[in-house]
Amino acid sequence: MTTRRTLLLAAFAPNSQIVYKGYPKPFLYPILAPDGTVLSRGWPIDPRPGDNQDHTWHRGIWWGHGDINGHDFWREQKGTASIRVDKVTNSNELHQTLVTAKGEELAKLLTRYKFHR
Repeated sequence: MTTRRTLLLAAFAPNSQIVYKGYPKPFLYPILAPDGTVLSRGWPIDPRPGDNQDHTWHRGIWWGHGDINGHDFWREQKGTASIRVDKVTNSNELHQTLVTAKGEELAKLLTRYKFHR
């Protein structure tokens, strides 16, 4: 599995990355406090002792809904939909496609990550 990541060029989140290949939907990881304290769990990306290992889709910050026209974009199980990243621009804009479990394109999305102090 190939994982594609892009560093965010933002003053507030300089060490976070948008992980956008190798998973059913993109996510922001790791999540850090302003003082550098890691707020996101490591598992399943970078497992650490004591990490809860329940839902594999609980990674950093991500977008998902349990029902869009009858398709599940929340869970990551057999028979659920996915969010494909088609292009990344300006290091913080994701041009995406909602893809059903059957591989049909449902909609296009543009997600822009912005951070303010």
